[in-house]
Amino acid sequence: MIYLPDTKSAIVLTQKTAGSFVRTAVRSYGGNQIHVKHPCDLSAAKERYPGLVNAFTLVRHPIAWYRSYWAEKVVFGYGWGGNYLLGADERCRKDDFNEFVLASCKCYPGYLTELFSRCTGFVNHNSQVCVGKTENVADDLIGFMTQAGEQFDSQAISRMSPVRVQASTPRVRDTCRCSKEAAEAIYESERCIFEKYGYSKAVPPYTVVSPEQQGALKQ
Repeated sequence: MIYLPDTKSAIVLTQKTAGSFVRTAVRSYGGNQIHVKHPCDLSAAKERYPGLVNAFTLVRHPIAWYRSYWAEKVVFGYGWGGNYLLGADERCRKDDFNEFVLASCKCYPGYLTELFSRCTGFVNHNSQVCVGKTENVADDLIGFMTQAGEQFDSQAISRMSPVRVQASTPRVRDTCRCSKEAAEAIYESERCIFEKYGYSKAVPPYTVVSPEQQGALKQ
């Protein structure tokens, strides 16, 4: 989480929603800020900063989210464990992407919908929540910071290259080919996200990454 004291605003992100880009952008080109190491939801943000007025969070196409999550675990060798998918790492760990998706959607239907909901709405207070999309992270972040009244370099943020887009490298494209069955399973599991935020059922394309940017990623 990033707290922006000048405007009493907070940026609260779930895992795998361009957090590295946002933190780099705000740290490099924003104003006064406080970075909180551990992820938290909006209720925790409100508890930590009672005077909170504005909040920003990001959602992501569910297929792209699962693709990025699995690639981090398997393709790039970070290993299973942690609390991203609660018990899914133990119950659903698979070396095949589509098998992982089918197992996860069966064991934890609607997990991503619940995860996003923790950051897309406050309960019983007047804070305003701006929900952007990972696919439009630069423009949506700039829009929120402008609306909140932050002082920052919007042009510099708009020129930034993607940060840690490991799921766009050829290694991932070759191993994360989403089958029709897996895509349908994600849609049925996370239908609320697709419908609420206007995501297509089609498998989303990968972010375009230049050879120079690929060289900077973990191979």
